[in-house]
Amino acid sequence: MFGNAFDIPVIISLQILLFIFLTFSKSKVFNFDKIGLFWVLLIGLAIIRRILHLNGSSEPLNYFVKFIFYPLGYGPCFYLYTKYITNPRRFNSRDLIHFFPFFLCILFPFALDYNLSANLDSDSKSSPVVYFFVFGSSFSLISYSLLTRKLLKLYNQKLQDHFSYQTLRMTVSWLNGFIYSYLFVLLLQFILFLFRDALGKNSVFPQSLTTLLFIGYFYLVGYFLLKQGSLFRSEETRIIQKKEKYSKSGLTNKKIEEIQRKLISFMEESKIYLRNDLNIEDIVKELEIPGSHLSQVLNQSMGKNFFLFVNEYRVNEVIRKLNDPKYTKHGIFRIALESGFNSKSSFNAIFRKVTGKTPNEFRA
Repeated sequence: MFGNAFDIPVIISLQILLFIFLTFSKSKVFNFDKIGLFWVLLIGLAIIRRILHLNGSSEPLNYFVKFIFYPLGYGPCFYLYTKYITNPRRFNSRDLIHFFPFFLCILFPFALDYNLSANLDSDSKSSPVVYFFVFGSSFSLISYSLLTRKLLKLYNQKLQDHFSYQTLRMTVSWLNGFIYSYLFVLLLQFILFLFRDALGKNSVFPQSLTTLLFIGYFYLVGYFLLKQGSLFRSEETRIIQKKEKYSKSGLTNKKIEEIQRKLISFMEESKIYLRNDLNIEDIVKELEIPGSHLSQVLNQSMGKNFFLFVNEYRVNEVIRKLNDPKYTKHGIFRIALESGFNSKSSFNAIFRKVTGKTPNEFRA
């Protein structure tokens, strides 16, 4: 299937070395970079093992070919990469517990001198080791994909609680794509496993197909991980790391109403929302109140996050200008930029959410 048994493994090995070099050539290497590096290493080693196995290269690489449990490390890498890129921090050694099943399985075949590849080649698919590998890896990947999805959801909520804007630098939408694409590959691999007897015991099609998919996945992961930089500037990092707990803030209803009046008055008089880089700290400094109090007023009293609160003012500013004959010759996006927006897609989405119409429909 793959020609010379060593061609692709050598290429993948060189690509791993190149990825290591490029990662540590960055001006600053973050914790998420190192986790991403380990993630790519695991995928690369799994591909090499698969190809050597398919080509029957068990000697003198039996010690390498018999290890099949690399996928148990994918989920923790995916989860921890997301955790550290969305909330920059020092690495917590307790996070290594996520890799316990993976490291335990590293010791298993060597401690018992157990040839796992022979089990994969067996006529029977009832081997408990094979079932553990398939179902254990599937359970791990699905669980960590769900945890990662939850992290991304919380991250987006936190962004909208602290910033009135979102830039491409701050978004990690490609991670959502990787969750769904990997689950697709996992589902395909699981189906092929269930029907491998029907395909014939000598058929290499199932593993050949998934190996080709993983090779593509290897390069995609490497590309995005190298391309991805820090999501935040230093000031934004300080803001996003703040822990705001207002369950015991002691704010009375009277104080909440006072802050709300003060906030609305300040927004209308200062028009600070016209700043396209406005964040919650800017308003907190002006009003001289704790950030947790402002968040509580917005979330509990007004039922909005900071992102929606500020952008409603911007939408109203756009509407005012669209109805003003003085702006008849101005393009809609130009008006949006002058009103505090910095992204066309974000402007269109928010405008439609607030008014129920697209900007063009509103102006028509």
